[in-house]
Amino acid sequence: MQIFNSSHEYFPYQMIRLIVCRFTIGKLANRRYKLVIMVDYSKWDHIEVSDDEDDTHPNIDTPSLFRWRHRARVEKMQAFEEKVKNFETRKNYAMNEYQTIKQKIEEFKTANPSNYLPEALTQEMKDIERQIEDIKEEEALLNKEKKVDVIDKSLNHITWIRYQKINSANRYLSNSIKL
Repeated sequence: MQIFNSSHEYFPYQMIRLIVCRFTIGKLANRRYKLVIMVDYSKWDHIEVSDDEDDTHPNIDTPSLFRWRHRARVEKMQAFEEKVKNFETRKNYAMNEYQTIKQKIEEFKTANPSNYLPEALTQEMKDIERQIEDIKEEEALLNKEKKVDVIDKSLNHITWIRYQKINSANRYLSNSIKL
């Protein structure tokens, strides 16, 4: 094995070294070259590592921080519920408008057997159909937002269940292995 120094003309950097490995099988000799990049660990000498598991700042009261987080979560949930209520009222209004315009068109068609529809009815129908399309897109976004919230809650629940199972298994093992 031969290691080239950094002073070699082909490798001007200290961190790169070329290692030549020779393998001989019978009379055949294969040479394989590996490029090894050395890591400079001197940058990691001054890292401050803390064993503190708190995710709070020492100058902030922990119960206050938990209250603030809880309040923020509750406000977020209330805002989402308000958004859903507003969406539902707009959706119901648009559907009722759609039904009334549809009834007006049917009444007009029964009263006038010709295929002619007034411009006002067709324009209203197009506007309501556009509103319904927008409502469907908004409904998809709300469902997506709701799914993310449900996934967050379920993941939290799943991790809590796993934590409980692990602790109960540890208790069971510690109680059963008594000599």
